[in-house]
Amino acid sequence: MAKTKYLPEDFCQRWEEENRNGTYQKRGFDNREFIRLFPDRSTDTSLMDPFVKDFQKIQWCPYYNRYSGKTQVFALYENDDITRRDIHVQHVAQISKIIGRRLHLNEDLIEAIAIAHDLGHTPFGHVGEKCLDKLFYAHTGRHFNHNIQSVRILTEIFPNNISMQVLDGVAGHNGEEPVRTLRPAKRETYAGFLDEIEACYTDPENRKARQFIASTLEGLVVRFSDVIAYLISDRLDAAHLDIDNENIHATRKENTETISRLESDIILNSYGKDAISMSGEGLEFLQTEMRKNYQFIYTSKEANGKLSHMQEMMDRMYERLLSDLVNGKEDSYIFRHHLRYIEKYHSEKSLLIRAYAETEPNQIVVDFIASMTDRYFVHLFDKLFPGERRPEFEYAGYFSDK
Repeated sequence: MAKTKYLPEDFCQRWEEENRNGTYQKRGFDNREFIRLFPDRSTDTSLMDPFVKDFQKIQWCPYYNRYSGKTQVFALYENDDITRRDIHVQHVAQISKIIGRRLHLNEDLIEAIAIAHDLGHTPFGHVGEKCLDKLFYAHTGRHFNHNIQSVRILTEIFPNNISMQVLDGVAGHNGEEPVRTLRPAKRETYAGFLDEIEACYTDPENRKARQFIASTLEGLVVRFSDVIAYLISDRLDAAHLDIDNENIHATRKENTETISRLESDIILNSYGKDAISMSGEGLEFLQTEMRKNYQFIYTSKEANGKLSHMQEMMDRMYERLLSDLVNGKEDSYIFRHHLRYIEKYHSEKSLLIRAYAETEPNQIVVDFIASMTDRYFVHLFDKLFPGERRPEFEYAGYFSDK
């Protein structure tokens, strides 16, 4: 169990006794209550639990493999020690399961939410996300948010009848504005859930996507765990790039203790309750550490200096792909690498809400760009606009001084 250094001895004794005797309050989501869009379209005969089934479906989603090509914060570095999103979602899953097990929650549901939560992330992290949102809104009045795009991938691009509880946990994972206590949202129908997702696209202030709340305690645990995971991994990445700042520098032991402290604070303040909470002290500690990351990592030249022309590059790529699509230029890469790729998948599936080819053109372009890995984006830009990429938008090689 979690280190007793951060949990009172009497709590640890209580937990062990209740766990041994089975007298703990059952707060985990009941597998029998899951909701699917197509409840009658299941051919499984293996008696597999529903969220284990969702986990497997997500792992075989064609875009799951692209996690490994998307960096977290530090892009354009050839460095095998920099965190990619495949490692990040594993970190989130592990932290979430540690907390969830101590709270007697549904670990299968936690794991499915955790591995799916960043499927919709763009190349070049939050910088790429902001650029794509600006373009999408200018063309359509609709907003792009990676958490909502993750839901879209699993419902309309590669639909595989994932449960609503997993999907609303994915939609509700954004924890960039941490609060002390979160309670599950009341959500009873799949149709109502889809209405809420649509409202995230059309919210003029673009707040609803960031304020979306999961309907399960498991989803809320993933939300807190996502922040803990990137708080630490981003610091380790900064160290790998020799960003030497005493405000964020920490040994691996110190980082491990930070994780344990935050995990234990959530466990202690959420055990047996119908909410996921932190103590006031724990929240203040988390917020302080997040502010350090924002001040010394996310605004650093290493994180942003190479991406200063990201908007210009994405603008040009967006307009070219949109023109090719609208004009039916079938030798364009939006047809060759995106539409045909998805249509091949759809030809083997029958769970479509609507034909993908009938999707509004701007949305198709957004789907394509969001799906790209960092390197694919660079290579496609070079293909579309030979010799026009700015020199600073270049990978720092293993043996370069950049």
